Amino acid sequence: LTAILRTGTPAYTAVTILADKEEIGSDGNTGMKSSFLPYFIDDLAAMFGEKGHHVLSRSVCLSADVNAAFDPIYPEVMESRNCAYLNKGVAITKYTGAGGKSGTSDASAELMGMVRRLMDEQQVLWQVGELGKVDAGGGGTVAKYIANLDVETVDMGVPVLSMHAPFEVISKLDVFMAHRAFYTLMNRKWRCFGRQRRFFYQGGIGNEQAVDRGGLSKRLCGRIAGLPRSGGDAAHAAAKNRRLSRGGRHGGVHL
Repeated sequence: LTAILRTGTPAYTAVTILADKEEIGSDGNTGMKSSFLPYFIDDLAAMFGEKGHHVLSRSVCLSADVNAAFDPIYPEVMESRNCAYLNKGVAITKYTGAGGKSGTSDASAELMGMVRRLMDEQQVLWQVGELGKVDAGGGGTVAKYIANLDVETVDMGVPVLSMHAPFEVISKLDVFMAHRAFYTLMNRKWRCFGRQRRFFYQGGIGNEQAVDRGGLSKRLCGRIAGLPRSGGDAAHAAAKNRRLSRGGRHGGVHL
């Protein structure tokens, strides 16, 4: 909410959706399963002579939900090398679910690469985490309901210690990085995906930089997922020189 309130006139339409009933299934006309979103996009697209489903297919969504932070009191239910930590930035959750990936949408590698690049460009501290060990933890978000509309979607939010307990703990730094992450997406000047879901970007890849914020050091890497690491590789060189594809008038929306 603070990110979109701070946004002036973005290059691409930005939308923030506030829904309830997530903990009881997202049903009802105020939950994320409601048809409100596709109806709204249909009406918006019709004003410009576009089809709503075309707009949704070219859109990107950051599902703003929290992740479970590592709890040193109960380390046995977490995978220490694959979980989020307090004070290490906003958490990107590629998939949620239980028993592995059951009941989740699982963000694409291309979307993960685009989000990482955005965060690195603006020096937003980020980390990747899951909701506990397979068959020990688990959970769900509204991301899958948005992804079912053919929207590229990934969960991003603040790590929470003792989630759903009477007393929860979060980091002020992580909250600020979450604000910056959403603001960065809403205010970017280039398009994420074209009609055929190809991944477009500008500039070089493979840049690395050390960023120090509030005493925390994090090595940020600007590599794009799925691209070879060798600088002499022909595919790497071609990708490095690729420029933004402008395409049609409407590149989708930021959710």
